[in-house]
Amino acid sequence: MATVIIYRSRSASYAANRVAKAITTGISAVQQDSYRPSRGDVIVRWDCHEALDHAPGTVDINPLDAVLTSRDKVAARRVMGNLCPETWISIADVQLPCVIRPRRHKEGRHFFVCRTATEVQRAIQRLRPRLGGWYASRLIDKAREFRVFVVQGRAVAVSERFPARPSDIAWNLALGGRLINVDKTEWPIPVVKAAIDAMGRLGLGFGAVDACKDTEGRVWVFEANTSPALKNKYTLKRIAIALSQADKEVPAITAGAKSWKGYIHPALRRSASTSTHQVTVPEGCAPQIV
Repeated sequence: MATVIIYRSRSASYAANRVAKAITTGISAVQQDSYRPSRGDVIVRWDCHEALDHAPGTVDINPLDAVLTSRDKVAARRVMGNLCPETWISIADVQLPCVIRPRRHKEGRHFFVCRTATEVQRAIQRLRPRLGGWYASRLIDKAREFRVFVVQGRAVAVSERFPARPSDIAWNLALGGRLINVDKTEWPIPVVKAAIDAMGRLGLGFGAVDACKDTEGRVWVFEANTSPALKNKYTLKRIAIALSQADKEVPAITAGAKSWKGYIHPALRRSASTSTHQVTVPEGCAPQIV
């Protein structure tokens, strides 16, 4: 069996093709219009939300309905439920302070922090004509933020986000933030568990989950992405190894598992940890060894 990443757009092709090239065999990437079904394929929808022809025995680890749900951030939060911050779609329900965003968004764009009713009204007026509407959610006082990459209900890599400036609310790379590998022995297990739970609720077999710990230690999930931007070679290779073996059954996580060994994808259990090095982070943030 072969694993085929099927991407939708040219903008998604960069990361999808880099994953496919990260290892020498067992995985490829094609644009959705060029996909030709082959018996027994394992297909990975990389934000592909079109109906596809399937050959007999095809395994679709990111089913169409799950991808559609994940793309609509309001629908996704309804499915993920109590893993996410409180979310509102009616002005009358909005509580302050809050964050207002379009129902479909990426890269930290159209991100409004509102602390007054007037700011809420202005944000909604700006977003109503765009991207399928808006939603508001409670502003979380983040202590640490992570991106957890999940394949088949197991973690394959974890990165920690750092803001460009200590005062920033959005810590996205597109806004100048940093994303640094976390050694698997240092994985924040409550965050990893929440990310895996979120993916299970959404019905996704591959994705990148954005989550945080707040200043009181509670974990919150923000969203799951099926077309994450990827440049880090370590993360690319780990995703590729796991996806190339997605035809194999993955055992359920043992109840009460407490270390990375209980949550890592079986294809990666014997792989080496990230190399340890000191990184430089923005002023006001604690340095991290990864």
